[in-house]
Amino acid sequence: MPALVHTSFRVSNAKQFRESFIERTEHDVGGYIPYDAMSVDTATGDLSIQAVPSANTLNYIPYYAMDDQMYLFIGRVTAWGPTDTPDGSIDPNINENNPPNPVDSMKDSHFSHWDDMIAAKKVSGNEVSHVIKRERADEIKAGVRNWRIGLRYDGYDDRADNQFDDDVLIHTVNNRFRVYKAIKQGIGRFVKATVDGTDEYIWDYSSYREPLNFVMEGGVSEDFMVTEDTVEGKFNDGYQWKYYYTIDAGEALKFVTTSYIPVRTIRKENGSRINDFSDQYNVEEVSIPGGILNVEVQKTPVEDSAGVLYGYRQTGGDGYYQFAANNVEMTWDGTNVLTFDCKSTGSNLVAPMWPDPEVAKNNTTGADVNSADVFNSFDFTGGAAGAVMGVEAPFVLVDYGVVIRSGTVSDPFKQYVFPISAAQHNGTDLFLTIDSNWFAADIANTLGATISPTDLVIEVHPRVEITPNHQSTTVTAPADAFQAYAIVEPFYDDVNGVYLRQNPGRIIDCRVVHPGKYNYRIDTTTIKPDVSTYTAALNSAANTAVVHACIPPVGGHGFDPVSELGGFNVMINARFEGTESDEFTVGNEFRKIGILKNPLSYDSKADLNELWLSKPTATNSSYYQWFRNYKTDQCYRISLVNDSAQKANTLNGIFFEPDMTVAFYANSATPIASNTVPGKTYATGEMIASAKLVDHDTISRRIRVIKPRGDFATVLSDNDIKIESLTLHSVANDNVFAYSVTSNTATTPGMMPGSGQILYVENRSMVSRSQNQTEDLKISIQF
Repeated sequence: MPALVHTSFRVSNAKQFRESFIERTEHDVGGYIPYDAMSVDTATGDLSIQAVPSANTLNYIPYYAMDDQMYLFIGRVTAWGPTDTPDGSIDPNINENNPPNPVDSMKDSHFSHWDDMIAAKKVSGNEVSHVIKRERADEIKAGVRNWRIGLRYDGYDDRADNQFDDDVLIHTVNNRFRVYKAIKQGIGRFVKATVDGTDEYIWDYSSYREPLNFVMEGGVSEDFMVTEDTVEGKFNDGYQWKYYYTIDAGEALKFVTTSYIPVRTIRKENGSRINDFSDQYNVEEVSIPGGILNVEVQKTPVEDSAGVLYGYRQTGGDGYYQFAANNVEMTWDGTNVLTFDCKSTGSNLVAPMWPDPEVAKNNTTGADVNSADVFNSFDFTGGAAGAVMGVEAPFVLVDYGVVIRSGTVSDPFKQYVFPISAAQHNGTDLFLTIDSNWFAADIANTLGATISPTDLVIEVHPRVEITPNHQSTTVTAPADAFQAYAIVEPFYDDVNGVYLRQNPGRIIDCRVVHPGKYNYRIDTTTIKPDVSTYTAALNSAANTAVVHACIPPVGGHGFDPVSELGGFNVMINARFEGTESDEFTVGNEFRKIGILKNPLSYDSKADLNELWLSKPTATNSSYYQWFRNYKTDQCYRISLVNDSAQKANTLNGIFFEPDMTVAFYANSATPIASNTVPGKTYATGEMIASAKLVDHDTISRRIRVIKPRGDFATVLSDNDIKIESLTLHSVANDNVFAYSVTSNTATTPGMMPGSGQILYVENRSMVSRSQNQTEDLKISIQF
């Protein structure tokens, strides 16, 4: 049957994987009560803790019992070649610059990697992070890393099923390494687009102003397309960005790459959240569950036959006006009548308010839409403009909304879009009466018994109205209700290159001034008024705009950045610095990296099958057999006697070269007893085992080897062993010279080969090492 693995499932798996590195330290896992410390109720069969359990019983399971140990290992000293195929057949495409793909088979997915292993280092919690893409794939290829002027970013839409696709991007990083989410895609600039030979004027929906400011109160940036930054002299592009977090220097060093940036959620899966005094903590703190921050307006993409997107045109939404007024007085009768008195004194007190002429620039004729055309006072004493705006037909202004922009009024009033129930003009002033049904007790309490602020600046816009679920604050009282309005632009005459300001316009965007709470389902989103009923008054056909209020992610925008931004990739960063105090070789290269979980210590004698099952186990000692050191040399170290071999027919020492295969022979007059085969002995000169040479230290008189074959346990025991080379390298006769080793001169690796679980393997081109070199190994795993 049809099924779907949700993105949340991928994110959940990524979170569980990351938590495996930090379970004990961050979640206090451990302290489990063992079965021996429990007693059984004979009546019910229930388990309970013994009244007085012994100290030994309570300490039966150590505190780190559930603390997974994760290691990043390096391996493979020999070059990649055509025979590095699963069955040994020849593939001429495999070479040092084109390693083979890892094979996920029983033979090749576990034990073979132990043969190649050189060294391993524990990965701590601060070396693991969720990561998200830094830019779209095409922009990454073009060298784009952070926000760039003129790019088009995707706004949040709760209906989108592709918001984490490679060609979609709803977030950006600015030049200060602050991460923002595009709550709403802006309209950009009004440009001429030549689409398949035809000129058309459209909004390009590109971003022209870099998000820079912190927005901490759960909302988004407040400026809109009709405003101008008096400091920078730039007009806004309509984008609304929400700040999420800042990537600090330490995170950037570890997890920022050309393709990825880190992301985290401070709040843990169990709900706990420790204040780290970061900006992100505040963002998560003020996230609004069910708070609607954006309303999408239906639009049609403008593409050419090759699929190149030039911008969008709005579909429907004509027949609307909007205007602004200053010197407005607000009065309230103390019960349910609120009135805005738009005074007639002064200039341009009531004027149509269209997008700024510099934003809506006409590039065809070379003439801008000037202010005289855009801001022309309404005639409230009669005439076409007055009639259209409802002076003679007041019902036209019914359901429009009043937004208070500034003036002597407290901030709570600025979060409302007051619905107009009647408009009246007395020959000088315009009175806008607010729908009495809109008032509730909490609003009345906010307004107070008497109020009459003056010198207000207001705007009148179409309103956005939603039909929410029963939990929404919108269904209870306007004080916490969702409040939004629409932005209108006049139609543009493509032929003559001018705005038709005399005509009603179309809705191109919406602005949320108060998000409300607990909006978990929106059945309908509509624009008020319904202009399709005003055809007669407008003397033309009108279409209601199609809009959609977007419900936020679980917990609200900013509640869980990892989930919101698609953090189903986990990056591991481990650093190998030189020899790591003589633990890791610098005398050879590596070509393989991988992740290993819960290996055993080399001297563990427990049954592997028992320890691989699960934790806790039935064996007390098994908990102490996990390997827990911070790092380990996985090579076998063989110490050498003197400076050269003691061989009867030569005075020369063996010339060790990396990657050669060396053999170990019995070198004693007395037969050497096998350490693994009962009754087996090796006579003088008989080969016991072989191994691959990793490096040769002439100062310490030591070699390191991997890939042991044969009875290597006897080599590690107390015996007199001779070493010879089995492979010819660059030096003549290097296969006849030998070193000798004596008892107690071999050192085993830290981890037991074949134990634990290998979770990840990556074959790479050769990486050389040196004494003064540091390698930052980054692995990005996608869930």
